[in-house]
Amino acid sequence: MVQHMTVIDENKNEIQLRIFAECTCGNLAFILENPSGRRFTRCSFCGKEYLEKNGGNMNFLFSIMNRSQYEACMPYSDKIDGVEVCVDKVDREYLDLLHKYHFKILQFHMPDLVEDDLLVEINKFKKTLLVLHPPDKNVAKMSREIISKTHHSVTLENLNPTNGKKRLDLDGVCKVVKKVKGLGLCWDIGHENQTRYNYSTPITPQNVHLHDFNHTDHQPFYYGNVDYRKAMEYLTKTGYKGNVVVEFAFEYLHGDTMGEKIQEYLKQISMIRGST
Repeated sequence: MVQHMTVIDENKNEIQLRIFAECTCGNLAFILENPSGRRFTRCSFCGKEYLEKNGGNMNFLFSIMNRSQYEACMPYSDKIDGVEVCVDKVDREYLDLLHKYHFKILQFHMPDLVEDDLLVEINKFKKTLLVLHPPDKNVAKMSREIISKTHHSVTLENLNPTNGKKRLDLDGVCKVVKKVKGLGLCWDIGHENQTRYNYSTPITPQNVHLHDFNHTDHQPFYYGNVDYRKAMEYLTKTGYKGNVVVEFAFEYLHGDTMGEKIQEYLKQISMIRGST
């Protein structure tokens, strides 16, 4: 398959075209980037500018697990909508970096039990969104405690079974969200589809995690076990306007260097954004 081509626009400028979706006219559509850096989406054959209707109201975030990944992504901040960073302890240098150099959107993934000293530091950031993992017990109590101690929006993520251990799934998380005032849902579509085929949720999410899986989760969309098109169709149909964290582990992305992996990450996001 052709990955890119060069064409001349009406002003005789060269434009690089990169395939990323199929238009309703039956031809391949492209993302266009001209020399001035303007970026827009349309079908290069019929000219229809329809692709943004799916992803136009959503931001697509990178998932960042550590400081080195964050630093590697900094030069690409003009191409990345935002990041969701995983924090599990007070790392002064990392937190200082997040304060000093941040992306357009910064939110926090806090999968471990949140200690008070870490929450104090996170509260120094302007209001954003926190993603929590449900503990083995007392989920509602934990959620209420975190909500009472922070000005951030707090969400609870549905989990998949791991190492033979059952964890709180979408149905269980939704029950807690309905019971706890001020708690939102982080709908992890990848986790949900590891246990059952499902692309809908009884509660409107405040945040979304999207990834494929192949024996393990947080895979890029190389395997087709999660249908990102169905996910985008549902989010668009229900009017979702929040963030979609494209939750890939960098080690699973194609590429020999970190720069190549970041480019692959961006390519995958373009594919998702342009899905119909």
